[in-house]
Amino acid sequence: MNLQRSALSIAVLFVVCLAYAHTSKAQESTSDAKQQISQQLAQRQTRLAAQILELEKTLLRSSELEALENPTRAALLRQAVQLSKEVQLAANLAEASKALGGERYSDAITRQQQAGKHLSDILQLLQSENRSQRVREEREKVRRWIEETDRLLRMQGALRGRTEGGQNMEAAEQNQQRLSEKAQDIADDLQGTSSNSDAEADDASDPPETPEDNAVTDQANERTGDEPKSDSEPSDNDSSDGNAAESPQSKSPSTEPGEAQSENSQNSESQSQQQQSGNQEPGDQQPGSQQSGDQQQTGDQQQSGDQQSGGQQQSGDQRSSPQQPERRKSATEKAGEQLRAAQQKMREAQEALKNAEREGAVEKQLEAEEELREAVAELEQILQQLREEEIERSLASLETRLRTMLELQNTVLAETQRLQEIGGEGPDRQIVIRANKLSLEQQKVLLAGERAYNLLREEGSSAAFPEAILQVNTDAQDVIGRLSEGDVGPMTVLVEEDIVTAIEEMLTSLEQVKKDNEKRKQQQRSGGGGGGGGGGSGEQPLVNKLAELRLIKTLQIRINKRTRALAELLEDSDDPQGQVTESDVLEQVRELAKRELKVQKVTLDIAGKR
Repeated sequence: MNLQRSALSIAVLFVVCLAYAHTSKAQESTSDAKQQISQQLAQRQTRLAAQILELEKTLLRSSELEALENPTRAALLRQAVQLSKEVQLAANLAEASKALGGERYSDAITRQQQAGKHLSDILQLLQSENRSQRVREEREKVRRWIEETDRLLRMQGALRGRTEGGQNMEAAEQNQQRLSEKAQDIADDLQGTSSNSDAEADDASDPPETPEDNAVTDQANERTGDEPKSDSEPSDNDSSDGNAAESPQSKSPSTEPGEAQSENSQNSESQSQQQQSGNQEPGDQQPGSQQSGDQQQTGDQQQSGDQQSGGQQQSGDQRSSPQQPERRKSATEKAGEQLRAAQQKMREAQEALKNAEREGAVEKQLEAEEELREAVAELEQILQQLREEEIERSLASLETRLRTMLELQNTVLAETQRLQEIGGEGPDRQIVIRANKLSLEQQKVLLAGERAYNLLREEGSSAAFPEAILQVNTDAQDVIGRLSEGDVGPMTVLVEEDIVTAIEEMLTSLEQVKKDNEKRKQQQRSGGGGGGGGGGSGEQPLVNKLAELRLIKTLQIRINKRTRALAELLEDSDDPQGQVTESDVLEQVRELAKRELKVQKVTLDIAGKR
């Protein structure tokens, strides 16, 4: 009996050992597969971090190449690199790689989400270079919508007047039908533009998937799908993960495919690891991990919502507010809904006219007119917001060019003064050679000035600033000619000093304009609304009349100062007649006379007398 019991015990022990050995071997195999996938993900993450570092170097090299031909683009590239370094993008991705290698998936996901947001910010910053052209195109479309809707409003009012005056019911019904169809055409146009904006946003937010991504994700899904499920594992999580891994195209447009796939595979691997290590406590860890994932996802959604609402409140800062297109899109949709409502009222008025209900038709026509007025007001607000964004970008671009000009001109002036000090009385070949080289630096100032002038002429709403830039360019051209001939005398230094003073005064004027614009925006926010007068003939200028008049005063002061400086160069500076005999000074005096006439013309233009 004892022998039988011993044999039975040995047999049971043997079976248990075999089962344990089989289970241990299966767990080791699963663990090895998970570890292999984690290492693959870590390696890919490391390569991505290295690519970010290489991208920063490429952007810096590109900014150096673009510095002369396109200083605005060069500044934008440097700003992108600076943003990448400030948020430590490459370091964050490297830490995510370490977290993946150590199977710390929650930490890796958090860092990947942060890196994704920072990459999106950098991308929008780089794309902002072409934003000016898109803003102008949007403004033209919105202006056309305003004109069409306003014309439809006038036609609807005229039809209502004829209806009240006793127009034939059948004719009134036909006229109302045509106006209803016109309202539908405008609403369809607005809806089509809004749909295109949604499609562009979806395309921009959905990165293409590589075969390597699909392979790693499929391996993760296969391994987790073969594992036994814990009784405590929530069934909702199974279905959601399965759906997410089944078809990337079936996800919502607001979800980024790459991020969703990474989270699904990593969450399923984390759950499998908890199942294997949690046999003694089968019901504790799994629901907790699911709750943590839900909280993290909810927090990300709340953060995204907060960012969008914050972008709507800060309508002034366009460059740092990527939510501006979303805000305008919703406003466009709202205007489209109001047009649809107006169209519905028109149909009801048409039906009333068909039934010979004149009073009911007039009432519906009045309601349609009110809807059209609200649609026009909404579109005018969109137009005003676009204009404000265009103004900010123009001012920022102009300021960048002026600062580039000032930096270059200060360098040329300092070198010219140094050459003047060491030049002596007679001509020196070395001085001539250095002055000739210095003229090439002065050409950079002229090139930047011509770009600034073209920007202002293209914008078209300012009169004083283009004239101020044009005078600086004329002086720069004069200095180029003098330096190329080896002239580093007092007249050359005088003109260069005047260029520096002019640029500094324009920068001061721009700072004041920016302060005035910010103050006006704050007043609009506190007053509740944007003023609603942005359409048609009341378009906001780049700078207001007060800023233009300040700059005109500055131009006149410069003419006065140049006149006194030229008087000091005469043989007898105390001569009340001030007769000029030197050809060099005479040429400068004639140029001042031309500038005086231009200042007069600009003043009359601003005053509205020309």
